Amino acid sequence: MPRPPHAGPSQLLALLPDADAQTLAETLVAFANADGGTLYVGMDERGHPTEALFAEEFEELVRQAEALCRPPLPVEWQQLD
Repeated sequence: MPRPPHAGPSQLLALLPDADAQTLAETLVAFANADGGTLYVGMDERGHPTEALFAEEFEELVRQAEALCRPPLPVEWQQLD
């Protein structure tokens, strides 16, 4: 299981402190156009948690983001405590 980052964002690592479908979709497309990457939602640039995000809320957010991507992108995710 991936561990939360101790360094800031990079080409293969994105940290989104707030969850919104548009930003998530843009980040997914950027990763798809590069070598892929890892995205942490609900973490600031230092790797500290910013807010609690429930799995059900995130699943809906991912569905909304996927609907914004053309062509559709496969998204795999897991919840970390």
